[in-house]
Amino acid sequence: MLDRQAQNARDGFNEVVRDQGRMLIDAVEENISEHRTRLEAALAQINDRINAPDTVRSRDVVTYLTPFDQEAEQITTELLRFSHAHRD
Repeated sequence: MLDRQAQNARDGFNEVVRDQGRMLIDAVEENISEHRTRLEAALAQINDRINAPDTVRSRDVVTYLTPFDQEAEQITTELLRFSHAHRD
């Protein structure tokens, strides 16, 4: 009789723990799903901004101007060296 009551208590405890574990796992899965949805939306928004016409034009302008900027940097460096070399 006591053994049966102890077993029933263990079985009841195990059932409660199992149910609580399932509830916790379900809640975590729901949270992960919601977080994934938010991240996917944020990624889509970032991609839209990257591919927006004004961003593409700006990137094209930077690409076009980069060689001129590099050449101007070289000229500036050479002029500074020349200036320092002929200060005396």
